[in-house]
Amino acid sequence: MRLTVLGSGAACPPPGVNSSGYLLEDDGQTLLLDCGHGIASAVLGVRPEFDIDHILITHMHADHFIDVIPLRFRVTREMGGVRDRQIQLHLPPGGTDALHQIMRAISFPEDFCANTFLLREYDPKAVLQLGSLQVRFAPAEHYVPAWSIRVDGSGSLVYTGDTAPKDEVTELARDCDLFVAEGTLAEPETGPVRGHLTPEQAAAMACGANAQEMLLTHFWYGTDLKEAERRAASVFPGPLTIASDGLCCEVKSRRID
Repeated sequence: MRLTVLGSGAACPPPGVNSSGYLLEDDGQTLLLDCGHGIASAVLGVRPEFDIDHILITHMHADHFIDVIPLRFRVTREMGGVRDRQIQLHLPPGGTDALHQIMRAISFPEDFCANTFLLREYDPKAVLQLGSLQVRFAPAEHYVPAWSIRVDGSGSLVYTGDTAPKDEVTELARDCDLFVAEGTLAEPETGPVRGHLTPEQAAAMACGANAQEMLLTHFWYGTDLKEAERRAASVFPGPLTIASDGLCCEVKSRRID
């Protein structure tokens, strides 16, 4: 299992950094996890033929999905779409209607993406089978409905998406090989509405899940990455990496058959 970080930034990322996007390749399947600002160009930089099988969106915030629109133009520049649609676009519940509303708001046909991608809304309570890969979900704690994603194949990866501390996400990540967690905040949120993690909170979830390794990501402009790494490492004792655009890593299974 191979992971390529295409975008490690938050809604307003540092200069030269894209918002959320992660390319996962395993056993002949290619998955794009989230597709925020700048990800269209980034994914075409590594897969110029756009030969990917699936796009999975954690939630309908622009920094996690908006570049499906320019990627749609990579498939065809025609407004009417294509006959043989191959790439499956997996949206969270309610995502199809939200996407249609956005198309209307920017003066595109409502079905602009639906007539080119194979649109699916995943059931967060069910297992999504993508070839030999199993995808499971857990509800995240965010400002809008959002889900964390676990992919099990030759290795196991959990991607939190955007979330505040959440027991269900920690349980989803139980014994995973790589825990890809957002570490957006400098200070914990204290109000009634929460949606993000500090590096320490992300590391505590990794510890609680008994994750083998951790990748910290989703940074605002101005974030001191060395300080974020120090803070996460003060809690998580295992291998820890700070995400950067273009980073590639092998997700190695520690399962003993």
